[in-house]
Amino acid sequence: MGANKLLLSIFGILYLLVIGDCVSTYLCLTTFNDGYTAWEGNLVSAWLFQQLGLIPGLGAMLVAKALGIVILNVLSKRSRSNYVVVLVGMIGAVLITGYVNYNNWYVYSHLIS
Repeated sequence: MGANKLLLSIFGILYLLVIGDCVSTYLCLTTFNDGYTAWEGNLVSAWLFQQLGLIPGLGAMLVAKALGIVILNVLSKRSRSNYVVVLVGMIGAVLITGYVNYNNWYVYSHLIS
């Protein structure tokens, strides 16, 4: 697999994880259970949801993260060192967003049980 295809694959995986994060956040924040309460742990996201509402806030997050991925893809093509920095950063972002997804779906599973 070429270097560009590897990075594009990581961008794709990251964006799928971002979508999973948005879906699971929506489900966690809209599912009510008397014994368990969910809240947004990211202060920036919580502020955005208060300002715009949950669904518009999630939409704004999706758009912002998509733009970030596009910008990083453009920057990664400027030099080999940019490529390496973006690649390492994206691997970290995949790991962090993967953990956020795991945590959100774990919380949601407790809310519906």
